[in-house]
Amino acid sequence: MVDQYRREKGLSVQEIAARMGVTTNTYRNIIRGKTTPRPENVTALENTLGWAPGQFQDLQNGSTTVDTKPTPPPSEQLRVVGGVDTEHGLLTWTELPGGLRDYTLSREIAGVQRGASLPGSSLSPAEVVKDLAVGLKMLEKYYELEG
Repeated sequence: MVDQYRREKGLSVQEIAARMGVTTNTYRNIIRGKTTPRPENVTALENTLGWAPGQFQDLQNGSTTVDTKPTPPPSEQLRVVGGVDTEHGLLTWTELPGGLRDYTLSREIAGVQRGASLPGSSLSPAEVVKDLAVGLKMLEKYYELEG
């Protein structure tokens, strides 16, 4: 059911996983019910698909319909605010209503652009970059072991 909505939004598995800040395998395991998703991953999935909070759980419980969030007025819609090169990679963020931000720190790892994300954060860019750098370091170590 989730994949149907993903396709309707015109998103590939790779695109939705990247927007959620998870791997494609994690995304697939979540929607197939093979793993219990973290709350922040459920929120990221619902936000990416434009669903109201709690819709993923409703689908897991057998619902066949999804309530979408109303389109906010332009003043409350997402805005890409900026990006900055850091010693750990490119940090970009999107402003959300209520003063929150979605952050992504990305850089090339094992020949592919990879990223770590933090959705719905109230932290400043300076505070976030160190935490996300740890995530990228873990990815780097993983691909070193794989290679």
